[in-house]
Amino acid sequence: MEVNPIKILKQLELVELFKGIPLKFIRLVGYADQNMDYKRAKAPIDRDFTQESYMNPSREALGEWIEQGGWLGMIVPDNHILIDIDDKQIGDYMYQQLMKDKASFHAIQTPNGYQFIFKDNRKVTRQTVKTLTEIGIEVDYRLENKGYFVVPTKGTENRRWLYCCNDPLDDMPFMFNPIKDKPKERDMIPIPIIEGSRNQTLFEHACRLLYYGKKADELKQILMYMNKHLLNMPLKAAEIENIFNSALKYHKRDSQEGILQPFEINGDEHTPKPLPITKVKAFPLEIFPTSVKGLFTVASKAISCPIDYIAVPFLSIVGTIIGNTHVAEIKAGYKKKAILWTCSIGSSGYAKSPAKDVALKPLQKIQEQLHEEYEQAIEEYELNSEEGKTSKPVVKRAFTSDATLEAVIELNKDNPRGILFESDELAGWLNGMNQYKGGKGNDRQRWLKLWNGTAVTSDRKSEKLYLPNPLINVTGTAQPDVIKSILNNYISDGLIERILFCYPNSFPPYWSEQEIPPQLEEIYEETLFKLYQIKLTEEPIVVLFIGGAREIYEKWHNETVEESEDAKFTELLKGHWAKLRGYCISFALIIHLLRLADGEKESEKITEMDIQGAIRLANYFKSHFLKLVSFANSDIETQRVMNVLGKIKQEGGTITTRTVYSNGWCGIRSAEDAKQLFELIESYGWGNITVQKNSHGKDSVLITLTDDVLSQIS
Repeated sequence: MEVNPIKILKQLELVELFKGIPLKFIRLVGYADQNMDYKRAKAPIDRDFTQESYMNPSREALGEWIEQGGWLGMIVPDNHILIDIDDKQIGDYMYQQLMKDKASFHAIQTPNGYQFIFKDNRKVTRQTVKTLTEIGIEVDYRLENKGYFVVPTKGTENRRWLYCCNDPLDDMPFMFNPIKDKPKERDMIPIPIIEGSRNQTLFEHACRLLYYGKKADELKQILMYMNKHLLNMPLKAAEIENIFNSALKYHKRDSQEGILQPFEINGDEHTPKPLPITKVKAFPLEIFPTSVKGLFTVASKAISCPIDYIAVPFLSIVGTIIGNTHVAEIKAGYKKKAILWTCSIGSSGYAKSPAKDVALKPLQKIQEQLHEEYEQAIEEYELNSEEGKTSKPVVKRAFTSDATLEAVIELNKDNPRGILFESDELAGWLNGMNQYKGGKGNDRQRWLKLWNGTAVTSDRKSEKLYLPNPLINVTGTAQPDVIKSILNNYISDGLIERILFCYPNSFPPYWSEQEIPPQLEEIYEETLFKLYQIKLTEEPIVVLFIGGAREIYEKWHNETVEESEDAKFTELLKGHWAKLRGYCISFALIIHLLRLADGEKESEKITEMDIQGAIRLANYFKSHFLKLVSFANSDIETQRVMNVLGKIKQEGGTITTRTVYSNGWCGIRSAEDAKQLFELIESYGWGNITVQKNSHGKDSVLITLTDDVLSQIS
């Protein structure tokens, strides 16, 4: 195919683009006769163009009209259709996808969007505006001999032929097929579909398509197209299959398909479906000294976020400040550094990043101090450089957002105390390993070694770097669906098992009048600066456990091993439990040094109180990892139900269909959809449906959750 630009003065040669089909032209008002109204400019002067007797104005008459400021319109030719997208972003996105698919079409760029011309596939029966298509975008249709479009000519204001195809045009692609007129905003799909919303968006749209009568084979074709073209990062084929099957099951509603059958386990139809884990342990803030928990308590109220979103990244931050100055040794030869990789999980907009920034402030000030020290050192170097007795100083960093492994290793070499890698989208770090090397690098393996604190080498700019004693901590945030996708494509190399995830039961960040008193920040920073003032020595200070603390850890260690030997434990859970046994020692080191810096203890050894706090913290992370894995293993249909169960509990455990659809919970738009949801809950054994007369004497459908379910959900 070749682009065939149309010259302004040769508009009537458009016949070449439509393979000899007779074309009809009309005069549009344009900006003739001093008209300046854009909407009126598109109105026809020749209004009888739909009549069979209509005759084209002469070529000369059309040319004169254009010279006077008028516009030229062209009637959509026989067997053709025009799709008009009045959204620049979506129009441009669809144009790029059509070009990638090497489709045969004509395209016009308009002031408000894009117009595409295809052969008519006869799926559009009437000329409409604001129609929802099979892929969830809004378009207008203009049909043969009924609709017209403005031909780009002199003075048509930001309107141009963008692409013209010399080959025969394709039939209108299925993704432009209509499913509903005048859709509501909630029906339309944001394009591109970004990470964090992919699974839920596709599931809800799949249910919508089935609701409007799409068949299973059509649905699968649409989902596959959307996954390939509309997602910024496509899902695996298995996930699309899961979405497809979940949507089919959720929308079995007619007599031919049958009513949803009760969930069965071991042939017993009365056995309830296991409820995904939603309850998690609260963060044990009391294990920290007053200087820390005082700020975190107030800050969580000020930000309107779970305290976890502050306290969990804090572990990586304080571990970085401690750095290579100390190690904990619980028995001869078994030492653990303060290396902690953490990740806070929650929906977008739920204040994860602002919460992390509260904990990060001391490290930001340390970074500023390091920069000041560098500027002073570079001044002295420039004064004495002629003598050649000093090496050029390098700027040290305390933290970075550069996920390139070579960059992080080089920063750690320059600052051997330790480096923090922090990111607001930690999934990018996980998914991006080896990416710029075409997937042929060994970044994952070297990150694993870095977590162990063992020596690594790195080639950077023809220089081989050797890092004998690395300390690189990691913290960041992620959205649930993104981590679910990563877990569903689990690579059993131990990387995921090394991450401490928190997945609290978050709440909307409503406005709070609470402010963070500066004195609380000062007290918090003072404690962390005391840790930073501990000088880095050639060998780290070894912190030992007193006898009672060792015995407490030994008991918990063995209990954790026994838990992981349960037949239900997957390799992923076993791996994480194993890493937590080591993390517990690092937790004890951090708690010990914080309490020491805050003046809450005098002993230079890890005490029973320190290890008890560390065990509470390890058990906290166990519960959150279990919730995360449970979420990752549940299908979309179950997740949709789970989103409603908490709301039902808030309403006292019983709710009507009207409450569900009037509030639009989980995208439910009708009483029929709400009833189907209730039937699904009942089929799982999680609730019971009843019908009662309402105040108007009409039947009202209710669902009441079982006591067992109410006790398990948060």
